[in-house]
Amino acid sequence: MADEKTAKNPLGPVGEAVQANLKRLRLDRGFNFKQVSDRLSAIGRPIPVLGLSRIERGARRVDADDLVALAIVLEVAPVTLLMPPADDVESPPDVPLAPGVTVTWQAAWRWALGEQPLMEVGERANRRDSRVAAFIAANRPHEDTPISEAARALTARASGPYHAVLRYDGVRTWSQLSYGDVDEADGER
Repeated sequence: MADEKTAKNPLGPVGEAVQANLKRLRLDRGFNFKQVSDRLSAIGRPIPVLGLSRIERGARRVDADDLVALAIVLEVAPVTLLMPPADDVESPPDVPLAPGVTVTWQAAWRWALGEQPLMEVGERANRRDSRVAAFIAANRPHEDTPISEAARALTARASGPYHAVLRYDGVRTWSQLSYGDVDEADGER
């Protein structure tokens, strides 16, 4: 019966990404199926060893609750299980999200993180665009202002001391980030 359902509604590209990411992340962490299964049971979302094996083979789907539990035990954000990694950061492949929707790897991740709506190739996100502003408001409720969000991102990702300069001329944003001590005399490094 499950094979009939799978045949009628095969795993799509995002389901395939979850399947591959689960295996990659599990192996990267040195976990076997039993260890992942035990960790899932410990947080109250058990998936037996056979179920995990079936997920990695594409014979079992992952529902939203399973996805979140897997992200917890693998210590990643749920989006990390959904989106393909950048195997080749210089030129990552385009990402199929649905049968008629393929976007660049960067656009897929920015969309999945709530940073911008899905964009056409060559289209740029402009926060003044009402569609972009509405998307960000709906998908990033935790975000304060762009500057405070940039400061939060910097402090979360880089240990200081550092000096950041952001400039926006109404069309483009320029940024400069320097590490090291700030010269008190002129404020430059």
